Amino acid sequence: MKLHRIHALLIKYFYIGSSVERMADIFFWPLVDVFVWGFLSYYLSNVIGKEIAFTFLLGVCFRPFELRGVQDLPVFILEDYWSRNLYNVFSSPLRISELLTTISIISFIRSLISFFFISCITIWLYDFNPIKMNTSTLLISVFILSVFGWSIGMMVSSLIIRYGQRIQFLVWSAFWILQPFSCTFYPLKTLPSWAQKIAQYLPTSYVYEGFRSISPMSWKDIKYAISASFVCLAIGGYLFVRSFTYARKNALLARSD
Repeated sequence: MKLHRIHALLIKYFYIGSSVERMADIFFWPLVDVFVWGFLSYYLSNVIGKEIAFTFLLGVCFRPFELRGVQDLPVFILEDYWSRNLYNVFSSPLRISELLTTISIISFIRSLISFFFISCITIWLYDFNPIKMNTSTLLISVFILSVFGWSIGMMVSSLIIRYGQRIQFLVWSAFWILQPFSCTFYPLKTLPSWAQKIAQYLPTSYVYEGFRSISPMSWKDIKYAISASFVCLAIGGYLFVRSFTYARKNALLARSD
């Protein structure tokens, strides 16, 4: 990988990400979540207790690390489709690893901005500070959610490169398809048995279950969640490379659909 190419891409995606519609992903929609789930948590705190009710806010605060990873990679690739620039990008000496690294960095930065923005709002409105949790738990949770989000983003991007813009609905629906099985706002045991079996394979469910647990995640759960995230990342990277190779051989990168 060449740092100067990564630097050039960072500048490109910085300007794309600075548009009003992209800034809404960082500030507006997270703010809506804070209001909806925050006031629900505030209401439930008087019914079931503050500690349990405010786990909803933990889900809202940490969800951007997963969401931005899932959406940013395919969205930025779609930007090149929409501007008829995809062929020009991949006809340059740019490597796939440089593209994936750059967008992963951008998505993580955008996730951090959302996280700290949401944290400031929850501290101000609800006197709830998600950063006060154990430092190791905080870092491990962010790492697992980010890596898993990138892996799903690669899988969705590989489908877009292979089949074109007609399946771009997956960019905005993939996260929400997985959301019920991630147990972001409710315990794993509330799911039906068939859904629990799916959720137990997802590393994200271990993170959110750990937020609701009295004790931190066990080392066994941490090892599984990290391992599962890297397995998904490897699968996502493999599919992306295969789709790109197929698209290049069949001149699909120059199509306008």
